[in-house]
Amino acid sequence: MRSMNRACTVGLVLALAAGCGDNGKPGLLVETRVPRRVVAAGEPIDARCAVLDTTGQPALDKHGNPLTDSVELTITYRDPDAFAMDADGRVIAARVGTATARCAAPSLDLIDASAAEIEIIAGPAVRVVTQLASRLSSAGAPVGVTCLAFDAFNNRVAMFEQALAVSPFGAGVTTSATAVTATAAGEYDVSCVVSGAAEVDDDLLVVVPALPSALTVAVAPERTVYAIDEQVTLVDDARDRFGNRVDDVVLSYGSAPGVPSPSEAQFQFAADGAFALTATVTSPTQDAMRLTASRTVFVNSAGPAIQCMRADAPTQASEAYMLQRAPGTLVVPVHVTDAFPVQSVKINGTAATFNQATGNYEAGVPIGFGMSFVDVVATDQFGKENSTTCFVLAADSFTAEDSHMPGALAMRLDPNAISDPQPTGLDSLNASTAA
Repeated sequence: MRSMNRACTVGLVLALAAGCGDNGKPGLLVETRVPRRVVAAGEPIDARCAVLDTTGQPALDKHGNPLTDSVELTITYRDPDAFAMDADGRVIAARVGTATARCAAPSLDLIDASAAEIEIIAGPAVRVVTQLASRLSSAGAPVGVTCLAFDAFNNRVAMFEQALAVSPFGAGVTTSATAVTATAAGEYDVSCVVSGAAEVDDDLLVVVPALPSALTVAVAPERTVYAIDEQVTLVDDARDRFGNRVDDVVLSYGSAPGVPSPSEAQFQFAADGAFALTATVTSPTQDAMRLTASRTVFVNSAGPAIQCMRADAPTQASEAYMLQRAPGTLVVPVHVTDAFPVQSVKINGTAATFNQATGNYEAGVPIGFGMSFVDVVATDQFGKENSTTCFVLAADSFTAEDSHMPGALAMRLDPNAISDPQPTGLDSLNASTAA
């Protein structure tokens, strides 16, 4: 094996005796040889020098041996930043661009007049940076993704195949080579996947709900029936087309029939009845659709109202009345009204029936001479109960108040019997005592 005396000088500008950089030894020249004119960053340059004669053949010393093996040769690399040394001491390509390698034989005053040009291209990707077109997106909207790949010397790699990874990944998350879409609101780590690139800088995507497309409401506190003067709050729940809750929404509130509203979304009931509480979205919605939702609540404090009606005049209300009749069964009418359907009416424990003609509830009640007490209990659809007592005085005959009843002993008690018109003393009681 022939030895080669060669020195590599990275970035050194040689100052040789040869003028204008030409080979200075008559009949000899030095030539720079590189195996590849295009070298990827990280690959060795493997430049070689050769001393040649004028015919292009290896120049020989007086012993017939090639001068290339016996003289000291140097290689200058320019631009210095375009090259580096590997662990084995070899010159390797480092920075993308055009560089040169030039041989010289100082002892022979020879320098290569035409340096070898080397084009350095990026090496394989070892690091990738993920860049989102926007870090904030609404649900369902695609976001563009750019992948920037770099080799071991931080050169930008132009040609590579890429894919995208998203974490967390699940239903509603889709990716292409250049975009990512998520339908569920939340935070996502988006990263580029490039073969050989173990170092990955990801990017954070924040997905917010889209415009609302559905609205529901609930009443708090939730009850079957409310009482007069009670306050409730209408709680809204707006969702986008993917089911995400939309909090950034403006609403207006109302009720029918109208009830007092102490504050926004709150209502206070002043009477019994059914009330529709409504919320309507006034801020932008999906496809400009109208979004409104309503809940009907029932206020029931008093229960059914009961009126005693005269048995002899069913359209006339009277809690106590007299009837001239013999003992027997009397059909007693009562009028029952309520803000809600009446579920049942009982008269003296007997289920009453509704008379369409009079609008009263009726039931037969045993009546004797004298005062009869008729107990009425009414219940509405919510089980709210109310009761009252009707009084019926029955006799076979009656006498007018300003007349005497023949064959009867009557007693009259007027105010003079229990109070003294004269404030000086209770003379009437004293007189009665003295007598």
